[in-house]
Amino acid sequence: MSGLPFARPQRILVVEDDELLSSALKQGLEAAGYDVMAAGNGKQAIRLYLQNSFDLVLADIFMPDMDGLELIGALRKNDPKLRIIAMSGGGLFQPDACLRAAELMGATGTLTKPFKLSDLVRMVEGEAGKFAQ
Repeated sequence: MSGLPFARPQRILVVEDDELLSSALKQGLEAAGYDVMAAGNGKQAIRLYLQNSFDLVLADIFMPDMDGLELIGALRKNDPKLRIIAMSGGGLFQPDACLRAAELMGATGTLTKPFKLSDLVRMVEGEAGKFAQ
């Protein structure tokens, strides 16, 4: 999906089960001027989402407990206008298929892992769409 005008988000929730990647994403987005919180799985993300206000959620697709597609569906029920960027390397599947499913669930943007921090920041700043490396 592209061409949608979005205001620059202030508060971002990163949902990623890989602790190293989660930390890198959090640090990179904080360095770009965002207030960032992180969750290690979908269930933790829902708890944080219900306790806080976020402008954007960056969600991995393959996670334990609750995968990214389930998370996107749950978030969409609570807030149809929430910006959600899905990210995936595909796992055992092709990344395009996973990310297309995320778009169908309501993701406003997608990123194929691995991706450049600059691509993530551009997408977060309002350039909705799909970036692949």
